[in-house]
This record gives sequence, C-alpha cells and structure tokens, in this order.
Amino acid sequence: MTSTLTDATVLLLTVLYALLADGAARRFLGGRSRLDALARPLLIGTVSLHLVVLALRGIETGVCPVLARWEAYSFVAFAMAAIHLFIDLRRGPSRTGVFVLGFVAAMQFLSAVFILGGTPEGPTGAPNSVGSLHAFAALLGISGVAVAGILGVLYVLLDRSIRRGHYGTFYQRMPSLEDLADRTASAAATGFAALTVTVGIGVWGITAGVAAEREIALPWVPITLTLAVWVLFGICGVGHRFRRFGGVRLAWCTVVGFIAVCGLLLFLGARGVHG
Repeated sequence: MTSTLTDATVLLLTVLYALLADGAARRFLGGRSRLDALARPLLIGTVSLHLVVLALRGIETGVCPVLARWEAYSFVAFAMAAIHLFIDLRRGPSRTGVFVLGFVAAMQFLSAVFILGGTPEGPTGAPNSVGSLHAFAALLGISGVAVAGILGVLYVLLDRSIRRGHYGTFYQRMPSLEDLADRTASAAATGFAALTVTVGIGVWGITAGVAAEREIALPWVPITLTLAVWVLFGICGVGHRFRRFGGVRLAWCTVVGFIAVCGLLLFLGARGVHG
C-alpha cells in the first residue's frame, strides 16, 4: 500500500472503532444511538476490513505486519475486537462491550498517532518469518490477556456490588457472574494459548543460538513480564479446568495480568517490537 493509502486506512479504522465505542457507551448508559441496529454488522465489517488491511500490509512487507510500532498497536486493536466479537457470537451480546471497545479505540488511536506523527513505516526488529511469528503470537496473547483483564475487573466490581447490596445502574447493565466468568475464561484461554506459542518460539530461539548469532540484545523486562503472565494464566487455566480456581480468584489473576500487559504495551510504544 502507498503511504497515502496506509494513512487513510489507519484513519478510517480509527473513526470506525471510535463510532463502535461511542455506540456501546450509549447503550450501556441506557440511551439510544442511531447505530444500534447496525452495531453487530458494523463490528463484523470493521473487524473484517481491519483483517484485509493487515493482510495487504503483510503481502507488501513479506512478513506478518506487527513489527512496526503503529502496526503493533493496530494489531492489538484488531485482535481485541476479534476476540470480543467471537465471545459475543458464542455467548450472545452483552453491554460489557463498551469497556473492551473503548480500549480497542484507544489502541487504534495510538496507532494513528504513531504513523501520522511521522514514525517510519519500517519494522523496529529484524523482518524475518520467525521473528514475525514470535511477535504475532506475543501480541495475540497480549490481546487475549487484555480482554480477560477488562472482563475480570468487571467481575470483581459486580461481585463487590452484589456483596454490598448495591443494585444500581452498573449491576443492571452487567450479565450474570456466571456468564461474566465464562467470558473471562474464554479470553484468558486465548491469551494463554498464544503466549504458549510465544514462549515456545522464544525458548527455541535462545537454545538454538539465534539471538546470539544475530547479536540481538534480549529485552529482559518484557520477557520476564511475559513469562510471569504465561505462568499465572497457566495456573488459572488448570485450576479453572478442574473447577478449583474460578470466580473472584480467576478474576483477580486476570486483573494482575492486565496490569502487566499495560506495562508491556508501554514498553512496546517506547521501544517497539524486538526493539
């Protein structure tokens, strides 16, 4: 894609995600939006358009388009929106979408800031297939953990509202605790699966001496955070599978993972993927 077309598509996606977040906010607050009837088709269309844009960018660069900072943030926006859409299609619509889509819109806005601010389009790391796959899996894992963390925060708040007998607007807008827990577990499972691939590629790269051969300086802070989140979500997954780890415990673990992911996203914005 040409630079002008890339800028235009980034701007278009930013506007579309902002409209989706605005419509979800209006529905959550009990108001009406002109886009209410088109909310689901618009979300499907936006995610589909974003996928096409990423595919075209991948064809252009020859690798998965996640290595440049603006590409990475845009991919996180896409992946979070896709995970949210998948869960909604599987479990039915809910008003939790305003919180996920709000974060998605923020990620896409940051992507637009990077590219329109004159950031070079080239990747910040080595543009090879293995490094690209590693970054792709890592960002997909981050997206899954972020969605799970947002839903986990909602679970904790809803559980606290019920325990304190506060049955106000927030309580009335939220799904049941059981439904919210299942949504959180689904997003967490997606994040853990992708992080497992990330860790596997990373371990292979270190043991095979790939990093040493290419003189790649390993960024230990994001590596440590990623490993910690992977272990935490692995424990959560096993515990949830055998029904010994769920409810508030699972929610709090996803919240901790979400805080770590926010740190990883800040590092990504400052230094880029593999930077």
